[in-house]
Amino acid sequence: MEQMLEDGAEAVAKKVIELAKGGDIQAARIIFDRCYPVPKGRFIEIEMPEMKTTADLVAAHGAIMSAIADGEITIDGARRWPASWSCAGRQSRLQSLRKASQRWKRRRERDDEGHREATARA
Repeated sequence: MEQMLEDGAEAVAKKVIELAKGGDIQAARIIFDRCYPVPKGRFIEIEMPEMKTTADLVAAHGAIMSAIADGEITIDGARRWPASWSCAGRQSRLQSLRKASQRWKRRRERDDEGHREATARA
């Protein structure tokens, strides 16, 4: 079966091209779909603010909206960004929790040390 397809592929391709040249839209679509497929995504460069806190998400949203307005990306392209915003937000909250935990730990160590000193004096 594969050999038959290989043997006839050139003839089929020539026929499809001939039909497309003759105005057959379906044949033209076959050629363009195979030779010039619609890109599923493309890399773009957008100037984004540094994402350190959840407050930075507002500035990032503004950058995305500006890129849409300037025609740099489509609305469909922008729809993919919220997942990364959500991830950045989770990372920011995690960082905040780590810092709070470290502050609590230092405070606890100071309180324990103060308690030991007070007990030693008594």
